[in-house]
Amino acid sequence: MYVETPMEINCNGNPMMLPGQATLVDVVREYNSNLDTLAVAVNHTIIPRSDWANYQLTEQDNVDIFTLVAGG
Repeated sequence: MYVETPMEINCNGNPMMLPGQATLVDVVREYNSNLDTLAVAVNHTIIPRSDWANYQLTEQDNVDIFTLVAGG
């Protein structure tokens, strides 16, 4: 029987516990349901939105989620 081991990451500087097979989109959805207004970096590298669903997170990754704001 396979038992998924939880992992800890940091999201915007705060610890977050996730299932061991969590992807970046799992974290983003927990943070904010409006994905269209966000940009995300993992360990200081911007990850394209098209990769979020397949981007496998690992223990102690640093995830930074930014809200995009238009202005003038």
